[in-house]
Amino acid sequence: MVDDNALIALRKRYLKKGSKGNPVETPDEMFHRVAGFIAQVEDSYNGGEREKTADVFYQILARLEFCQILQPL
Repeated sequence: MVDDNALIALRKRYLKKGSKGNPVETPDEMFHRVAGFIAQVEDSYNGGEREKTADVFYQILARLEFCQILQPL
């Protein structure tokens, strides 16, 4: 999924942290959290397709496809 350098950055900046500042979620859990948050808009626009949309976003995040999108052509 993510290499060692990415894991270091995730631990320092993006993973949820507990009261002592240590990560309390895995990268996979973070991908699910972010995908679910992004998909919340579906409740307002597509009649409750949140879970389906969250799954699509999760797959994009978990496969790191969003990184390919950001690469210059």
